[in-house]
Parts: sequence; structure tokens; C-alpha cells
Amino acid sequence: MPAEVIQAVRDVLSRDSRPGHPIGTTIDYLMDRFFYGEFHILEQVSSSRYSEHVNLIGIKDPGTGAAPLWLLAHLGSGAAPSPSTWSRTGGDPVAATIDERSGLCYGLGAANAKADMILKLLAAARIDLERLKRPIYVIGLSGDEGHGPG
Repeated sequence: MPAEVIQAVRDVLSRDSRPGHPIGTTIDYLMDRFFYGEFHILEQVSSSRYSEHVNLIGIKDPGTGAAPLWLLAHLGSGAAPSPSTWSRTGGDPVAATIDERSGLCYGLGAANAKADMILKLLAAARIDLERLKRPIYVIGLSGDEGHGPG
């Protein structure tokens, strides 16, 4: 895996987006990546009495009118289990660890959320707008079934 990709996965996993933690550092990081990937950026913010939710949409649209390719990922990580079960991260679920020899990634959000988001974003960012035949929407959703804005 290229060093830039490994670092980007580490960077996004090191931002704590568990329930009760502000998602702002994750959002700021992803917005920067969208900006430098030459996406149009839409930000949808909603607040509840429990927390604030931010959805991000990065769009690359060649203006062809074709149906878009939707790449969706969840930004939240869910509650972490007992720190004692995070032996590969030194007991800290947001201390992302990547074994570069095996390619295995450890950290909260590595298997189903934030790593998926950053990999989709990085892949879409590499595509020049002029080469696209249809729009690409890279979408990061926050919240969940119980407390999300819908």
C-alpha cells in the first residue's frame, strides 16, 4: 500500500468519533481531503439534544447528465469495547496501528467506517474530472439508526 494511503488511514482513524465525542476533527480532516481532491463539497448539519450530526458529500460532476456513482460510508465508530481488548493499539481504540508488512489495520473504524470512507475518497480524488463519464458522489454519513437525523 502506498505511504500516502497508509498515512491517510492512520490520520482518519486517530480522530475519535465515538458517541459523545465531537465529530468535528474527523469532518475537518475529510473536508480538507475533499478540497484538495477537487470535489465540490456539501455539508449537512443537524443537531439533536444528544449530539450534532454532520454529513459530508464530495461531488465530482463532469456535467454529462448521467446517473451518478454513489460511494457511501459511515463516519461514526460506535462505542468502543473495553480497552483491554485493544491489544494491537496499546489499549487505545483510536491509536490506529497498521502492520505494513501484513497490511492489517487496527483501530476503531478500521473495518467498517472511517477507513472505508478515506479509501473511497482517495480513489475518487485520483480521477480527473475531464475523464469522468458520470458524476461521482462520495458521501460520509454521521449519526446512526437511533439518534441520526435520517
